[in-house]
Amino acid sequence: MNTQKVVYYKDKTEILRERIFSIYSEKDLSIIDVTDYDDDKDFVILTIQYSSPDMLIRLGEEIQYVRTYYQHL
Repeated sequence: MNTQKVVYYKDKTEILRERIFSIYSEKDLSIIDVTDYDDDKDFVILTIQYSSPDMLIRLGEEIQYVRTYYQHL
């Protein structure tokens, strides 16, 4: 398993986490840690665990989906 850190919107983190959990198996793609981003209170640092580079591409697709369809929240 590989890990990657990603800066993301704090208010959309739970939506992204639920979406990833419901679509992907934990061994393929999961958020394993969320920490506050010191430079900006509106962002967090997500630690992502993934099985292959393809899963990082899918993570990007899920991030874009949440940003597009949940922008009103």
